[in-house]
Order: sequence, then C-alpha cells, then structure tokens
Amino acid sequence: MNAHPSILHTGFKEEGVKYRVKGQVTSTPLISRERLTTLHGCDNQYNHVNQTDQEVEEEEEEEDNLQDGVVSMPKEKEKEKENNITWIKIMMMMINTMMMMMVSMINLFNQLVDGKDSANISIKFIIFVLFNFVNLTVIGHVGKNELAAVALGNTWQIATSAFTLGGLSAMDTLISQAYGAKQFQLIGITVQRAFIIVIIINILVSILWSNTENILLLCRQDKEISALAQQYTIYMIPGLCFGSFIGVFQKYLQAQGIMAPVIIVGLISNVLNAILNYIFVYGIGMKPMGVVGCALSTSISKAVGFFILLAWILIFKLHQRPIKTWYGFTWDTFSLKDFKEYIVLCIPSGLQLLFETWGFEVLTIMAGLLNAASLDAHSITMNFNLLNIMLPYSLSVAVSIRIGQLLGSGHPERARKSAKVSMFIITIIVILGVIFQLASRYQVGKVYSTDPQVIELVANLVPLSALSKVFDGYQVTCQGMLRGVGKNSLGAILHFGSFYLVGLPLAGVLTFVNIIPPIDHTVFGLWWGLNGGFIYVVCRIDWYKEMINAFERTDSSVCPTNFNSDSFIGDDDKTTNNIQDMNLLAKESILE
Repeated sequence: MNAHPSILHTGFKEEGVKYRVKGQVTSTPLISRERLTTLHGCDNQYNHVNQTDQEVEEEEEEEDNLQDGVVSMPKEKEKEKENNITWIKIMMMMINTMMMMMVSMINLFNQLVDGKDSANISIKFIIFVLFNFVNLTVIGHVGKNELAAVALGNTWQIATSAFTLGGLSAMDTLISQAYGAKQFQLIGITVQRAFIIVIIINILVSILWSNTENILLLCRQDKEISALAQQYTIYMIPGLCFGSFIGVFQKYLQAQGIMAPVIIVGLISNVLNAILNYIFVYGIGMKPMGVVGCALSTSISKAVGFFILLAWILIFKLHQRPIKTWYGFTWDTFSLKDFKEYIVLCIPSGLQLLFETWGFEVLTIMAGLLNAASLDAHSITMNFNLLNIMLPYSLSVAVSIRIGQLLGSGHPERARKSAKVSMFIITIIVILGVIFQLASRYQVGKVYSTDPQVIELVANLVPLSALSKVFDGYQVTCQGMLRGVGKNSLGAILHFGSFYLVGLPLAGVLTFVNIIPPIDHTVFGLWWGLNGGFIYVVCRIDWYKEMINAFERTDSSVCPTNFNSDSFIGDDDKTTNNIQDMNLLAKESILE
C-alpha cells in the first residue's frame, strides 16, 4: 500500500533531505520515528537514504533530550574532547617513563668510570630532539596532510642540516684533544673557525630550503603536501641559524665538562616551543597558523635559547672560568694550514652524517610513494626511534670526547678502560630501550595522530624499530670510539656500506618488488631493509680489531700537529713527554 501523496506536505519546512517511505522517495524533513509512525502508520518501514542508522539514532536521542529539557554536548565534541585528554595523558605517561629511565641510567653512569658525562649528554640530546617531537604531536591533531607536510619538512631539514652538523663534528676531536693537552688558546680559535664554517654552510642550506616544494615534487610527492612543507621549511630557516650557533656553544662547553647551561637552556626552549605551538597552531586568541605556526614556534624558541646561552657564558664568564679558553678574536683563526686541518676532520664526519641521515630520509621518500597513512606511520615511528637513539648517540659523543681527552693528556690505559666501560653501558641501554619500545607500542601512535589506520600501522612498526636500535646502538657507540682517535673516515665508509650497498637496495626490493606478499607495497618492507643494513654492518665488522688497527695507524695525528709536546703532563709511570712516545704507548696499551 502506497502512502497518500498528501502526507508529503504536512506543514514542515522542506530541507531537501530524502526519505524512503514504503518504496516512495519523499522530501519530508527528519522527524522522530514515533512522529513518522503516527503520520503514516508505517513503523519500521522507512529508511534515510543519506544517513547511517547510527546518525539517525543520535539525532533521535538528541531530540528526546530536548523534549526532556536536557541539553547535551554533541557526541562529536565529546569524542574530540576525550581524544584530546587521552593523547595528553599518554604523552605525559611516556615522558614520565622516559624520565624514570633517565634517572636510572644517570645513577648507573655515575657509578661507572666517566659515566656522568654520558648521562648529561644524554639529557642534552633528548632535550634538543624534543623540538620535532612536539611539532609532530601538535600538528598531527590538525590534519593528516599537515602531519605529512611537517614530517616531509623535517625529513628535508634533517637531510640538509647534516652539512651543518658535519661542520661542527671536528670540534669534538679538536677541542677535547686541545683541552687534554692543555692548549687552551686553541679551543677559542677552534670555536671561531666553527662559527665561520657554519655561517657559510647555513647560507647554502637556506637556498635549498627555499626550494623545498620543487625538490619534493621531483621526488613525486603529493603537490598539496609539498606546498605545505615549503611553508614549514621557509619559516624554519631562522631556527637553522640559531640552532647551529647553539651547537657551536654546546660543543665548546661539553668538551670542557660544562653541561648545566646547555641542559637548562634546552629545557627553557622546549617549554617555550610547546607553548608557542599551542598558541600559533591552534590559534589561541588569533587566527590558526597551522604548519607556519609550528615552524615559527621552533625558530623563536631557538633564537631565545641562543641569546640566553650567550648571556650565560658572558655573565658567568664560562669562557674564563674555571680555565681561560677564550683569548679574543685573532688572525690565527684564518690560517689556511689550520683551516685545512679542521676541514679534513669535518669532511669524513660530515659524510658519515650525510650517509646516515640521507639513508633515513630516502626511506621517508619511499614511504611517501605508498600512501599518506604509510608516510605518517613511518614518520611517527622514525621520530619515536630518534628519541630512543639519543642515549646510544650521547654515549658515542661522550666516549669520543673522553678518549680524545685521555689520549691528549697521555693516559692511553684509561682511554682503553673507557672504551670497555662504554660497551657494557650500551648493552644495558639497548635492553632498556627495547623493553620501553615494546611496552609503549600501542600508545605511540595515539600521541601523534587520531587516525585509527595510522595508529595500527605504528603499533606494528615499533617492534621493527626496536630491533633496529639493538644493532644501531652498538655501531654508533663503536664509531664514537673511532672518532676519539681521529679515525673519522672509517665511520663514513661503514655508513655508506650499511645504508647504500645493503639497507636501501634491500628496502626497495622488499617494498616495491613482489617477493614476499605480506610486506609487498607496504611500509614494513622499508623497515626490514633498514634492519638488514644495520645487521650487516654490526655482524660483518670486527669492531675490536678495527679499534686496535686505528691505534696502530695512529701517529702524530692523534693530537693536532701544532700542539706543544711539553704540555703533556701525566701522573702515570708510563707518562711521556713527547708526541711520538705517547702514541707508541697508546699502541702498546691497546694491544695488551
């Protein structure tokens, strides 16, 4: 029986919403099931064409609440509020867990030889890597494209800023050995050269950042996401400059064992970055700025951090106390011979950083060729991975500085002991890191995104990330030992082999060639390829043998050639008063 046509006009305002009543499509506006039954006598015989049953039930429930005088918050807003509360709780839980891990590691380090240096450097690195962590977590709750744009922007920034980090890498070797040899004037000269190098590099990198969109489009990335990434990187250029200047100061201070200013300034900058992100990105009292606000927050925070650190050094005279290491600007800084020595150390370290960072970024570009969800999940996992590698990386820097100082002061036996202790510490670090990653695998994605597909992908990628950190942690620490004796080129060669001869080709084959169906054309193939590269470099290289060979090959290059041999004063029976005898002693000690 068809409904009478007259019932289609019951005095209600038409809104163009279609209903199906006993086979007839009407334009009657949405009303409750009871009202429609009264008018048509056709209970359970209607179906809204454009709305799901759940949506109809929600609107009926809302109408009932209005009839009862109850005004309830829309469910979408309730869910949004619940999600916001949930991810904040998760983030606080993760930060709390990480801080407890840090406290435990500091207690352990302080009980071991020279451990507090590594613990302090660990805190410093974790603080400074939190910039990208905060940026991704804030922008991830704006939209999927915005998250992908910031992820790609970070990828391009990390890949190109490796040039800047390479320009700073020589400071670890030169300043630590100068400090150990008591050639304090050379420390200030090295700092001046570092500033000149990073300023030149920053100009070149800024040009690359200004062309981010065109470069990403050449890599076949999405046009809209590439345009957003361009906006993000443009406003990050000031952050690049101030961040590199902070890097010069932090290496200058940490080589002398002064860590408190760097850590405190890092904390202040991160708190400011989080506050500004919330204001600029979401538009608190102003128009939301999205990815631009994200970049501005970081640039402003790093600028403030630089000026605070500079003021700290000048006010508390850290360049003169406890030892005077700054003798003013001098023309010796521009000595071509000494500049060549600096650059010779920079090139292999810079290449090592380039090989490593570009390898990771090529994987991100590959993920972008799959789909937006894969790119988001890969970027989230990589960012989480970066947080976890900070402990091994900081240990690597600490052992590099310590070995350089001990060799510079004529204590090779203690340098050997520090190398052994660092291997024991890295074993504990990787075990704790794996436990932490596996325990938080289902929560990580929720911190960065609300997309269920992305959250599930991240949960499945985290175990592969944990596996990579086991092998990566060991090789990073061993390469720190090699840097301590000035053999930076070996690390560059090993990185090139692990990433470009094994890891990336394997990742490409597993992802884009139909070999293993479960991981074909998925982001999992990328991570299995990455692990393959790490496993190869750790299992195929005899690291202890390489350390012995490095000391055997070490000649006067262990210390800068312009050091005064009379300054090597030690308290061991084996103390030597000239560079040649010191290096011979180093070889004998390591070979014992």
